[in-house]
Amino acid sequence: MIETYLLQNLVAFAEEKTLLRAAERLNVSQSALTRAMQKLEEECDATLFCRSKNKIALNEVGEEAARRAREILRAHEEMLLKIRKMDAANREVSFASIAPAPIFELNPILKRIYPGVQIKSELKDSEEEIVSGLVSGDYHFVVSKTPHFKMGLPADDYISKEYFKEGLKVFVPEKHRLAERKSICLEDLAGETFLMLSELGFWAKIKNAKIPDAKFITQEQSETLKDLVDSSNLLTFVTDIAQNSKNFVSYERKGRVAIPILDKEVNVTFYIVCKKENFHKFRDMFESV
Repeated sequence: MIETYLLQNLVAFAEEKTLLRAAERLNVSQSALTRAMQKLEEECDATLFCRSKNKIALNEVGEEAARRAREILRAHEEMLLKIRKMDAANREVSFASIAPAPIFELNPILKRIYPGVQIKSELKDSEEEIVSGLVSGDYHFVVSKTPHFKMGLPADDYISKEYFKEGLKVFVPEKHRLAERKSICLEDLAGETFLMLSELGFWAKIKNAKIPDAKFITQEQSETLKDLVDSSNLLTFVTDIAQNSKNFVSYERKGRVAIPILDKEVNVTFYIVCKKENFHKFRDMFESV
């Protein structure tokens, strides 16, 4: 069996054209590279080079050998990548979500189903990032606003399940001008100042685009945000999921009311999407949600 380093040496020589440049690229001596090329010819039982007094070059057989060597090295790298990803998958579950709520809800479920496995979650603000990471294998599954067949993914290769619906509400003091409203639209919040988390996923783009002239004071930590909400009369947002889940820091307090927002962009259905080849690993999770 031909050793990998011999194929790497052959490819380097084929691309660099001279022993000097190939040796510099491989960080070896020219004499060591020459010996490697001789050994490769012995392994192949074929003449791969045209040799003259001051020059060595690949012959037709050598050119074909170099082409084949590239294919073998590429397949070798792909094999190692797949093996490493599979090994990591046994020790880590990685997923991404388009919004914070699915992350808060799924993390305890995953920790219960996969004890001892590292759970890695990422919050993304675009469907494109979600799909790209799922297809590339960076994520074992994703939580999206659309099922797989609306993502442009092959229906036979992916599977999705509706997770939950989430609607956005604005959390206002009882004496606020909007406090008596049963529901509102985002444009009704024009010019207001809000306290909110800095990382919101897709929600961030919507509030920036749909609330004219609004100001947003952001916080990275939910506990800090809660303290500010409790001690101020500034507006903030809450969702029906956050209101009713034990996995969220509660912003509920006397003197405030939560008013549903009617815009369709902030009343969404989330779907868990994964490759069918990974479904067996996450069957328990799919059945738990």
